[in-house]
Amino acid sequence: MKQSVIKNFKLPAYVAAASLDTAGLEAVYVKRGSHYQPLSRYPSTSRDISLKVPAQVNYASVHDRVKNVIDSHQELHIVITPISIYQPEDDNSTKTVTLNVKFTSAERTLEDKDIAPIIEEIAAMAAEEFDAAQV
Repeated sequence: MKQSVIKNFKLPAYVAAASLDTAGLEAVYVKRGSHYQPLSRYPSTSRDISLKVPAQVNYASVHDRVKNVIDSHQELHIVITPISIYQPEDDNSTKTVTLNVKFTSAERTLEDKDIAPIIEEIAAMAAEEFDAAQV
């Protein structure tokens, strides 16, 4: 940097400067497109599901399999949030994984009859994949 710039802006002797090509960033952003999805006019509803799984089953595999089940329901916006992983001190063979599953529809207010089959599908998958039980 020129000494006159350093002096006029009262900068310290050691200064670093950089420039950013915003036109290049804009070109990349435009190619990417927008994934805007308007918020639903209808209320969300959530359910907690607790799965008692063998202790050697890790949380990531449970989450991934639940996500696979949820991904098959494209008509709903569904979000999974971990709540807890509990393992009793006196039982090292099992642990309980609790997830919160939030359901939102852009078309209507959801009822229990819309959500219960998905929760049952998650429980059935967990029983089949991990020998888990819904508690």
